[in-house]
Amino acid sequence: RGGLAECVQGAGLTFPNRDFKALQIQMERLVSDEVLLDKLRTEAKFQVQKFDELALTRQYVHTFHQFVNEANRPKNRILFCSRLFYPSIGGAETNAEILANEFVKLGYEVIVITETPLGNKPEKIYQFKWVRQPSAIKLLKLVSWGDVFFQNGISIRQAWPLIFYKKR
Repeated sequence: RGGLAECVQGAGLTFPNRDFKALQIQMERLVSDEVLLDKLRTEAKFQVQKFDELALTRQYVHTFHQFVNEANRPKNRILFCSRLFYPSIGGAETNAEILANEFVKLGYEVIVITETPLGNKPEKIYQFKWVRQPSAIKLLKLVSWGDVFFQNGISIRQAWPLIFYKKR
């Protein structure tokens, strides 16, 4: 049942992986039981709100901010590394943009570095700076600049300078 059962909770029906008979039974329940179907619809509306991308991101940023404040050390500059970023489209790219914007709202100075080329798309205007495909020297300088090295998905191509600097 895995993590999906945690996400679904009372808003859906689960069954063991590859158990087609159990799937059939659950589907028959949905078709034949209007009361159950209405209950699941109602629960699903509440459950989906728990997984709203913006709400989850803000919760994550708030936790990060608390952690930094509890360390009693000023960490105002975040080098945010995201292998994927605009104009590429997807979950990691959207998450990176939302996180970077939320960090800025909390007063952090943010530079996003990415391996995603701009191509022929127009550049977006952000509240933070960004660097696309930095050279090795530029990457070293950026890592030196940041108080925090934040990775949105692990990328050795962006993380290798950390061997020269102690970063959190």
